[in-house]
Amino acid sequence: MADEPDEKPDGEVRLVKGAVVRGRRGPSPPVLVAGGVVAALVAVGIGVAVWPSGSDEAESNGIADASLGEIGAEIDRGFRELTSVRVQLTPADESGLDFDLRIDDAGDCSGTFGPDGQTAELLQVDDRFYFRPGEGYWAQNTPDPSAEGAAETTAQLEALRAAIGDSWVDGSAAGEDQPLRDLCSGGIEALVPEAYDADAFENDGWSIGGEGDIAGTPALSLTKGAAATVWVATVGEPWVLRAEAAQGATAATYTFSEQNEPLELTAPSADEVVTAEELTAAVTG
Repeated sequence: MADEPDEKPDGEVRLVKGAVVRGRRGPSPPVLVAGGVVAALVAVGIGVAVWPSGSDEAESNGIADASLGEIGAEIDRGFRELTSVRVQLTPADESGLDFDLRIDDAGDCSGTFGPDGQTAELLQVDDRFYFRPGEGYWAQNTPDPSAEGAAETTAQLEALRAAIGDSWVDGSAAGEDQPLRDLCSGGIEALVPEAYDADAFENDGWSIGGEGDIAGTPALSLTKGAAATVWVATVGEPWVLRAEAAQGATAATYTFSEQNEPLELTAPSADEVVTAEELTAAVTG
C-alpha cells in the first residue's frame, strides 16, 4: 500500500496508510486497503508450491532415496489432486504483513491478515469479496496528531468506523488492485505454476538437503541456495509442509495445512454488510 494517496474522483473514499482520501469529481466506490502484501507468492523454481501436509501413515514414501526430478514429479502430482488448503504467511520482517487464508479451487476463501489477525478479516464467496476491519486496521491508519490535516483525517476515520461497526464491507466493486482479493479469486491455481518441468527444476540450482521434522512429520529439505528451502514429507504422501523463501530484502515462511478440507463458507446477509454508497455517505455527510 502506498504511503502517499493518489488523487481520486470526488465522492470516492479510500483508506490508505495514514490517510482518508476524498477526491474532486463524480462518485465512485470507496476502496479499503490495509497494508501491503505480495501480489503473488514468491516464485522459486517450481514455485512456492502448495501441497498437502501431514499424514496418518508412518511408512517411508521413498522420497529420501529419490532423485530431484522424481521428488518434483511427486510434488506436482499432489498439487493436481488438491482442492483446498490453508496458507499461512509469516514475514521475517516484523513490519511485513502476514496472512492466514483458507483457499479452494473454486476461488472461495476466508481468513485474516495482520499480526494475530488484528488488521482485518476477509471472506470471498461466490465471487463476492468482503472485508471487515479489526482494531489493528484503525490503529494503522490513524495519523500523527501533528501531521497536516490530521484532525480532518481522524474525523473521517471515526465516521467510517462508526458506519462499519462489526459489519462486513462489500469490496467486490473496488476498482483498484487488491492482492488478497486477487489471490482468493485465483484459487489454488494462483499459487503454483501452470506446468511442472522436471528438467528446469533439476537445472535451476535446486539440490537435496538434509532431513528434519516439520510439525511432527519427518521431512526432507530441498534448497535453492539462499533463495528458498522447501520441506517435503518423507512418510505417507510426499507433500510439501513448509517453504521458506527470500526475494531481495523480503523473506517469509509459508506453512500449509488443512488440505482438501471443504471450506463450507456462507456469504453474510444483507443486514451484515455495509455498501460503498453507505461509506461514502458517512464521510461526505
